[in-house]
Amino acid sequence: MIDVNEAARRAITGNGWDETTSEDAMRDDLKRLAHSAKTTGTLDMDAALELWRAERARRYPEQAQPKEALP
Repeated sequence: MIDVNEAARRAITGNGWDETTSEDAMRDDLKRLAHSAKTTGTLDMDAALELWRAERARRYPEQAQPKEALP
């Protein structure tokens, strides 16, 4: 058994997603992880998503940049 927050951290810092992964898709993956029989504890979804956003910005800085407004 592994703590669900540690499992989430491992999933986020691992290679199971790329720049095309949306926040909704990651949220769904984390929810599935939280209900796994192999995890214990309560998932801190806000902290997990904050970590994912930071990791996404680190890996794909061009995706994290706000889009410039069209004239």
